[in-house]
Amino acid sequence: MKPPDFELEEWFDEYETNVEINLSKGYIQGLGTSRFNTSIDKLEYAAPTAGDIELREELGSRYDRSPEEILCTCGAQEANLIAALSILEPGDHTIVVLPTYKSITNIPSVLGDTTTIELNPPDWEVPLERIVASITPTTKLIVMDNPNNPTGKYHEQETIESIYEIAASEDIFLLIDEGYRAIVSEPYDPIAAFGNYGVSIASVTKPYGLAGLRFGWMAANSHIIERATMWKNHTTISPPILSQQIAHQALTDQEDDILSTHRSLLDQNANRIKEFVNRHELQWHPSETSTAFVKIPDSYASGREFSIELVEKQDTLVVPGESFGHNQYIRIGFGISPEILEQGLGRINTLLNS
Repeated sequence: MKPPDFELEEWFDEYETNVEINLSKGYIQGLGTSRFNTSIDKLEYAAPTAGDIELREELGSRYDRSPEEILCTCGAQEANLIAALSILEPGDHTIVVLPTYKSITNIPSVLGDTTTIELNPPDWEVPLERIVASITPTTKLIVMDNPNNPTGKYHEQETIESIYEIAASEDIFLLIDEGYRAIVSEPYDPIAAFGNYGVSIASVTKPYGLAGLRFGWMAANSHIIERATMWKNHTTISPPILSQQIAHQALTDQEDDILSTHRSLLDQNANRIKEFVNRHELQWHPSETSTAFVKIPDSYASGREFSIELVEKQDTLVVPGESFGHNQYIRIGFGISPEILEQGLGRINTLLNS
């Protein structure tokens, strides 16, 4: 089976290691290991497959679910894969809300039929009527992320409640990648806390600055988790023991400090992004996360053209909007130090002025 194209990761592979200023990443800059206890007795499988029981108890409390309704995974990427494998049967239909991280689209499209629903720019609102119109007798899953990647839009609670009610009334699961949820200023309940048809995916990558751990999880009803655990035995088996140990520390005794520090950083950098786009009269939607989806000037044919010119002339990397299906946009990651962001924006400014 030929795997689908993954433009974002292919873009990273081509350019990321060879630029001076990197504004392409969607997560917050990495934390150092010195703040964590990294000593372990043995490097061996960390049974059980679902993850450490105390860690799952901690995670379950955030979704009003038991440890048996939590599965620890190698990043949100694995969670999205095995969640789809656990919910969908051959011939099932999935509705995917775009733009989003490409694997959320790719995985269901490999497993069965998909219908894509585009958010409405410039405010990136969800067209509820289109979701309803797209439901078929074989629809089993609706997939989206919230907050949204790349736009940084955090859909209102009423909107998510409406989508959940639509899904539940039709015996459809609503899977939401909530990877950015922990960093928003006023998060409401995650989708897995809404009821039996909600499936939450998250990780310590984006809000916590711990991308290198490759640690994530899914929360869902026990039947889905049971099937997902069986699939995990065919992928990575148990999560890495050291990743679980550090993630547990980050999610408990260090969480308040990590998230408050990162939220302050994002607030400062978001204000700088706002000043920049307003000065150049560029279109964007204020972001609740660490990414800004900015519309490029009409003088450029595409986001890819702009991004390549920025690399070649200014040694600075952003993500072309084509990676998310919008070729007149670029994604700027601002979960970095204000000093590096300022340098990067200065180079974008030079390119725009030229």
